[in-house]
Amino acid sequence: MKRILSMILVTVLCISLFTCCTQSNEDEAQFDFSYSVERVKYTRGETIQITATVKNVSGKTYKYEGCSGNDFIPQILLYSTTNRQYQIACDPIVLPEDVVTKKIPNGESGSIVYSFQIPKDATLGSYSLTLALGKDQKEFTDILSIIELTSQNETEKYQYSTMIVSSGDSSIKPIECFLSTTQYQNGTPFIHGDGGGVYMVFSDSDTDISEFPVLVYDGNISVSTSADVTILGIYVYDTAFRQMEYKIKEIRDLTALPSGDYLIVLLECQDPTKVNPEILDYWLNENQCLFRFTIP
Repeated sequence: MKRILSMILVTVLCISLFTCCTQSNEDEAQFDFSYSVERVKYTRGETIQITATVKNVSGKTYKYEGCSGNDFIPQILLYSTTNRQYQIACDPIVLPEDVVTKKIPNGESGSIVYSFQIPKDATLGSYSLTLALGKDQKEFTDILSIIELTSQNETEKYQYSTMIVSSGDSSIKPIECFLSTTQYQNGTPFIHGDGGGVYMVFSDSDTDISEFPVLVYDGNISVSTSADVTILGIYVYDTAFRQMEYKIKEIRDLTALPSGDYLIVLLECQDPTKVNPEILDYWLNENQCLFRFTIP
């Protein structure tokens, strides 16, 4: 127990921004920073995962006293762009408590994935990011937004997609309808299963479209998805569940529809090889994501 508490204490000290647990003995050491984030829009209660990377660009080997774990990583700070004092803390990172001499050659990078649980009362709006190590730091402004869902009409009847569809200041999460799944083993399809997609909703006598998430057109429309998702098709239905013959190639093409009330179906493919091309065992899923779209 004492060792566990010690490891956690080391972790808290290590991830405090601008308080570095890896002290350089070369004042000339310089670092460059970069990041990647799963998507650019989130809602309260969700988890943000940010991959933070630091690179030795000093032109020489960076030496320091660290631990045997992955501690050549940048410290991180995520905060409201309009109110820097409001910050969202990341989950703790546990590192070993031993002390060893570390050497990082010029050009070598270190990365880590930080997780941030968004509070239920989080400040809405744009968020910025600062990465730091030693005396060096870099700010990335407006990297993501925390938004509030409007007219979501969530019920226990449906499951909702992680994608976020927005127009103006309004955003919704579509209903997620399972269409198919394929299990791959060693890169080869192994098991396949099918679902009913939106047909299961349209054919249900208890379906009430007033319970669907509804987005009212307000000058534009956009969709935010995670990195492993591809939108394979966009389809338009009327409120009687009849497919209409509009050819929609991109989400913004929906703005050309005549005034009216529509049901929009986005065909999404969840493919983990988009994020990690080297994996051989995975599930590839297809879902149809449903919402109402009103053009006044």
